Formats: sequence, C-alpha cells, structure tokens
Amino acid sequence: MGVVAAPPRLPEKGGEVAWLASLLCREPARPIVGAARPAGQRVLDEFVVLPAQGRPRYLVPPGRRAASAALRGYNRLRRPHVRAARAVLAAGLRPGLLQRLSGLRVALCVPHDASPGSAEAATLPGALRKMLQAPELVVAAGLGGAEPNRKPVLQLLDPQGGIRGFAKVGWNDYTRTHVENEVAALERLTAEPPRCFGTPSLVAAGRWHGLRVCVSSPLPPEVRPYAAATGPPPLSVTREIAGRGEPERGALAASRYWRQLRGRLAAAPLDGRRRRVVDACMHDLADRAGAVQMGFGAWHGDWSPWNMGWVGSRLHVWDWEHSAPCVPLGFDLLHFDFQVAFELRGRRLDQAVSRVAARGPDQLARLGVTADARPPTVMLYLLELLCRSDEGMRAGVGRDARFYPSVLDALEALSRTGPSARSWGRSGM
Repeated sequence: MGVVAAPPRLPEKGGEVAWLASLLCREPARPIVGAARPAGQRVLDEFVVLPAQGRPRYLVPPGRRAASAALRGYNRLRRPHVRAARAVLAAGLRPGLLQRLSGLRVALCVPHDASPGSAEAATLPGALRKMLQAPELVVAAGLGGAEPNRKPVLQLLDPQGGIRGFAKVGWNDYTRTHVENEVAALERLTAEPPRCFGTPSLVAAGRWHGLRVCVSSPLPPEVRPYAAATGPPPLSVTREIAGRGEPERGALAASRYWRQLRGRLAAAPLDGRRRRVVDACMHDLADRAGAVQMGFGAWHGDWSPWNMGWVGSRLHVWDWEHSAPCVPLGFDLLHFDFQVAFELRGRRLDQAVSRVAARGPDQLARLGVTADARPPTVMLYLLELLCRSDEGMRAGVGRDARFYPSVLDALEALSRTGPSARSWGRSGM
C-alpha cells in the first residue's frame, strides 16, 4: 500500500454515499454514483445502494449471494430493529431482483486506456485483494453518519458469500491513531493468543493513499450476543487482559499513568470552569491519594456488551482501538457499568456515575484492588473519560450534551468528598 494523498472531506448531511465512494478510490480511478452502469469507463468495483427507498444504509456487491451474506452476517449481534431491517432486505434478494431493487449504484471506474498496474492500485478494494492474495474478493459497507470520528468498516467476502474478514479504515489524524492502536493490539493478541477468551486475529495491516487499514479475521459465525443483564464478563478475562500489558505497582503520583494523564489534561482546551474542576481533582488526588500504592495494567478500553459475545462457553472480544498498556487496575470493570447505564439504558450521567460509584468498590475488590486505591480509581476513570471527550473535540467531534458539562458536576462532587477511602466511605461512595 503506497502513496499518501489527502483524504476526502466530510460531506454535507445526506452525502454519505459519495463520501464513502470517494474514500475508496484515488486517481486515475473515480467514483460514479447514479442509476445506470457508466458508459465509456472500465468498472473496477461496483455496489448497489440499499434500501431503494428512504435513507441509504448499505453498499453491497451486485452479486446476490455476496449481498445477502453481507446483510445476514452476524445479524444476531445487532440491535433488534437493525437486525429486522437487514433480514427483510436480505430475504428480498431473489435472483434478478437485486439489480432492480435500487435506483442508485456506485461504480469505481478508470478510463479504458488506464494501465492494468495503475488501475489495480487505484481502489482500496483492489489494494485489499492484492494484500490478501484474493483476486475474487468483494466488499460491502454500512453507511453510518460521516463524522470526524467515524472509521468505515468494510466487510470482505468471496463471491459465494463467505466472509473473509473486516477492514477498519482510518482516514484522518484522529481515526488513523485509533486504527493504528488496534493494529498494535491485534498484533500482540495474534502473537500470543489469550487463554481465557477469543479475539479476531490480525490478517493484514497497511497504508494506502493516506488511509490506515487494519484487516481482522471474522468472528466465528455462531457467536451470540452478550447479555448486559448478566453483569460484567468473567473476572478471569478482565484479569488476563490486565496482565497482558505492562503491569507495575507503586505510588499513584510516581506512576507512568499519572504523568501521562497530567500531560493529556494539560493539552486539553482551557475552558474556565473545566480548568478549575480538573485542577481541583488533580490537586486532591495528588494530596490525598498520591502516596497510595496502586496496581497498573492493560485494559480493553471499551469494555461494553456490544464488543463481546459468546461462542459456546468462551467469551470472544473485539474492537480493541481504545486499548492501552498501563492504566489503573479495574478501569474495564468501571467502564462496563458506566456504558450499560449511560449508553445502553440511557441514564443521565449523574445516575451512571452513581452506579459506578456504588458498584465499583466491590468489583474492584474482587480484582484485588486495595481499599485505599478504590476511590481514586473511580475519579481517575472519570478523568479518563473527560480526556477522551476533549481529544475528540479537538478532532472536530462535537461534545455529547448528555456527557458534558455534566461530567464536571460529577467530578466536583467526588472532589468535595476527597479521593480517600475514609472520606469516601462517609459520603456513601
């Protein structure tokens, strides 16, 4: 994968089809979006846009088997209304119907006189075929909102509908960083397969015209969703992930994580109230918990029900782009509870934080986190979430109005009680 070129700019609302199509090709190739197959051009890749009516949701190959497999693949892991919509579309792909089902098609084309070598390198699907040594490979993709933090995921299939893998694409500084992080995580997991859980392996990785691409193996087809109501995954999995990083133990204020956190917060936007709250939290942590002995290890970084599933009695985990090698032990456990409350059940931020504060200490205790380290771990976790929000905002991602500025209220409340086991115990935290 080769020459660097500027990635396409984000489209206006409703322009996701053209945006994704332009992401997939470079000169001499160009995308043509329309109702008919373009004349006077050599078509390198072709897609049908589904559904025919309403907002476009999917780009699928024109072959019925591959299109149907792309819509049905891992459908049981999706939310019920998405699962139903995809199943209906897939069921309607009778022979000959797919070509008539959509009034919109996308073709990645080159002039007829383009050399074979330049044509092969001019589209991302072509580059992936070369990387994987799979000349018959076809591609499908979902059409999510085109946001600065969106990383398109391409489903890679053979013409008969067999799923060969998934290619996650980073196209700007923010998304490239996350894709590179996932490549590094999957490299480690592939080199030393985990004992207590399964995960996709790294199939290929590379750069193509300014894009960063991570190709991972498919999940087992029988994978079933993780039920959030069952609570966090087995502790053995969380413990193994923590031990796969760069474990260390020592005083919080002398730790590598503390130095990194200070640097990340210092680089964040200098909003008046935000700066006051963060400075107060960091001062309290240094003053009251700086000498606390804490354990540090790796975390998945997005320990959520939608990033895991069961294959028989073995947990499988995917989406490692937020993983990090050295954070306070227990961040994954806290994140699971937060995500279930805040994202899955739609609770207010203060309610989600209350859930974390109420359940977190007992869960951290099971992981071996000492009593005096549990309260500061909760505050550090909230500061971690604030860092993520700030880093996304600097990349052009809008603030989540449900999260910010409510997170400042939560941090102020924790700061008033003080991150020590004794004072938090009196406050009910």
